[in-house]
Amino acid sequence: MKIIKYILYSAFIFCFSKQAFPSNNIDSLFNELNKAKNDTTIWSLYLKMGDYYESFNPDSAFYFYKKSLNHALRKKLKKQEATSLLYLGFVYEDIGAFEKAIAYYSTALKKYEKIKDAVGLSRCYNNIGIAYSYLGNNSKAMSFFNIALKLFQRLKDKNGIANCLINIGLIYSDEGNYDNALKYLQTALNIFKENNDKIGTSGCYVNIGNIYHKKGADDKALDCFINALKIDESLGDLSGMSVCYLNVGIIYSNQGNNDKAIEYYHKSLEISEKIGDQYGIATCYNNIGGIYKTQNNVNKAIEYYQKSLKIHEALGDKLGIASCYNNLGGSYKYFGNYEKALEYYQKSLKIKEELKDKNGIALVYGNIANLYITITDSTRLNENQKKEYLLKAIDYATKALILGKEINALPKENEASMHLLMAYKRMGNYKKALEFAEKYIETRDSLFSSEKTKALAEMVTKYEAEKKQLQVEKLQKQKELDKK
Repeated sequence: MKIIKYILYSAFIFCFSKQAFPSNNIDSLFNELNKAKNDTTIWSLYLKMGDYYESFNPDSAFYFYKKSLNHALRKKLKKQEATSLLYLGFVYEDIGAFEKAIAYYSTALKKYEKIKDAVGLSRCYNNIGIAYSYLGNNSKAMSFFNIALKLFQRLKDKNGIANCLINIGLIYSDEGNYDNALKYLQTALNIFKENNDKIGTSGCYVNIGNIYHKKGADDKALDCFINALKIDESLGDLSGMSVCYLNVGIIYSNQGNNDKAIEYYHKSLEISEKIGDQYGIATCYNNIGGIYKTQNNVNKAIEYYQKSLKIHEALGDKLGIASCYNNLGGSYKYFGNYEKALEYYQKSLKIKEELKDKNGIALVYGNIANLYITITDSTRLNENQKKEYLLKAIDYATKALILGKEINALPKENEASMHLLMAYKRMGNYKKALEFAEKYIETRDSLFSSEKTKALAEMVTKYEAEKKQLQVEKLQKQKELDKK
């Protein structure tokens, strides 16, 4: 089974996809194909060849899945024809071509309906839901997930049930209902552990970690990401490793350790480029741009944001587009081009409101508030104009604070409190400034305590040390074998 996971900056989703083929040597598959005479066996071997290549060479995967489809069409194998169409959809989803993935899944769905194949139908409904979630259409995604869940429950398919629980949980996460999201994800994690499903377990850890990060619990988030990374490395799951490396990098960035953040971003980017994952490449570009921004190399940051935006636009990924707009707004603010900064922030906000991304809405509210505060530093404004901008800043920061509290997102409460502190201080309302200063300090200490920072560093150090030790032991065993 292939799992696609949420990346932190916007967050990924769970895919119930392939039957679990054993790990195959491609040469042995070709040998079997040369000997095979049964039509179903020949079809199955083409599918296994595609499966072999899918995680690292999507073009080759597509070629062999297409061969399986053509064979099924020639031999009038109806069920196999539908399955080949489904697998071709997986490849398009892997590379971020979600509209094409939906087209293949929908065609497969019609084929499965004709032959009344409930298993095939359940897989199609779930994967169509996933593609719609990537495109930012959560209401449509939820409707497909609920249909899939009913089918999996009727089939008593525990893995299918777990996947649907995750996908529904992640829709709740998108909407800022983190407690409900964690409930669904934890239930799914328990099912995967009971079934000893390592890929499912890894994917659950990533998505649970993503929610903890949004809530401001980076220690719990990092623990989840490292648990997932260990599983993915043991399985050789390049896609999963790429997601985990990126998420660990984001935790480092959040803690201000840019050197380690960029190290992990480049690890993720290298894998994404290797396997042709356009979505992953775009997300890495966006996050690398963020590091350049914090280092005040803003021209370089804009270059990476634009590269990311171009890919997200080609993929039709609204969440990715909104994230890039937001980051470009921050870059133009740095250069003092406040009009262009506000334009990009408003474009980002519009998309996030369409998607009902409450965490994202709170983020942009805070950024607009900060922009209005920055504008008041201009010597060209008179006192009345400054007051007008500060009132706008207070309005946006208050909306960000209310939303942060509503979704229990501590980082957003912290940022909003800081903006309110700054705005009220500039207005000379020191009583309100003190109120929000206390709120800011309280939330900051919860997020960035020295004990938590130390614990985060120790977690990664321990993981890296364990990894090196395993490599040493592997080399030692190889030397001993070579001597024999």
